[in-house]
Amino acid sequence: MKFLGTLISLFLILSVSFGQIPNNFESGFFLTNETTDANLFFLFYPAQTQSNNLLIFLSGGPGCSSELAAFFENGPYFVNPNLTLYSNPYSWNTVANVLYIDSPVGTGFSYPLVMLWSTHTSQYGSLGLYAYTHSLIDYEQYIETQGLYESCKAAIKSGDYNMTSTICNQIMSVIQEYAGDFNPYDVTKTCPPSEPLCYDFTPVSNFLNQASVKQQLGVSSSSEWNLCNTTPYNEIIHDWFNSPIGYIPTLLENYKVLVYSGINGWICNFIGSEQWMGQLDWTYSSQYNNAPRHIVYIDQQISGYYQSFDNLAFFSINGAGHMAPHDQPATTLEMVKMFLNGTI
Repeated sequence: MKFLGTLISLFLILSVSFGQIPNNFESGFFLTNETTDANLFFLFYPAQTQSNNLLIFLSGGPGCSSELAAFFENGPYFVNPNLTLYSNPYSWNTVANVLYIDSPVGTGFSYPLVMLWSTHTSQYGSLGLYAYTHSLIDYEQYIETQGLYESCKAAIKSGDYNMTSTICNQIMSVIQEYAGDFNPYDVTKTCPPSEPLCYDFTPVSNFLNQASVKQQLGVSSSSEWNLCNTTPYNEIIHDWFNSPIGYIPTLLENYKVLVYSGINGWICNFIGSEQWMGQLDWTYSSQYNNAPRHIVYIDQQISGYYQSFDNLAFFSINGAGHMAPHDQPATTLEMVKMFLNGTI
């Protein structure tokens, strides 16, 4: 199978049997470390049409399960409140084979706890700018966030990552204090106080924790599925601030890479993505930075924009937040099709 590079109308409602996933899937565990008995859980949906392409979906967090994507964003089945399933006509497995993996170990059904994660300072630097340009904060408050960002960069260089986490996360705290209970995953919405992650994922959680579903997935009956596990989140703080940006040029020499962002998402926002992509030191950096920006229309409506050159592409999605496939399923499926057929 062909491994893709780094990623990301009315619904037809079709109820299926209670507490069961139709049998067109594979699931199980990858043993990744015999010494620690580290096992990564996977859920695989074969393409609904003939395809040699494989999409691998790894949710972030760190510590959040990829089954959230499978049953809430871009998988073939979503969960009703009564725990029946309904078909998603915009599933990414309509055009490719899709493999969801709970990573790092300790996430979702994966076990036990061995972690690795990284981030990049551009995202911290873009938080204040994004908030200001979207009228979440005023200019003086924006200047305050930029001062905090300078402190954040200095803390990263110090190597004291516990202190760095405290200082850098002050940027988010200050903005959220000024701007109120906005949804950091979609700034056009308010975050309900009763929902820690701003959305109701209870149906997904209840569905996956049914004994019959765990048996079907090949998971121990004693396992408990959690949307996000705070242990991986906290355990790998030392690696949060080690940027992987230096590895991406090597990736670009061998694979096509598509980065996408919903324009309404504040966390991992499009400004930060454009900044670090523009700073990449690779063979075609100048050509990419000077490449034209294209408008994408779906049903005569502007759905997004993309910029690309050689193996690198960036796609911004209108009307979508952090979980773009959930917010704009038709646009993101079209984006995947364009990536697969070489349009971008």
